[in-house]
Amino acid sequence: MPRERESGSDEIVEQMGSWFSGLGVQRSAGQLFGYLMVCEPAEQSAADISRVTGLSPASVSSGTRLLVQMNAVELRHRVGDRKTYYRLRSDFWMHMAATK
Repeated sequence: MPRERESGSDEIVEQMGSWFSGLGVQRSAGQLFGYLMVCEPAEQSAADISRVTGLSPASVSSGTRLLVQMNAVELRHRVGDRKTYYRLRSDFWMHMAATK
């Protein structure tokens, strides 16, 4: 089970939400991205993300879908567990830098 966010991580989550919003992307996707930047463990289920961030399950669903399409987040599965887990792609920033 993931730990609760610390106060410093709240700022990152909100900053990423604002940054994504400024780019014309849904704010909740940015908040989700920011949370995945600082969470422990790195892989989180949709329910965990919703519980810790306060985002609605619908916002988490649409945000993760968008981030997967952007190649920012990858889906992970665990043996014996039917949940889908999400984590930031380790090469996301390098991919972004290479495309600019």
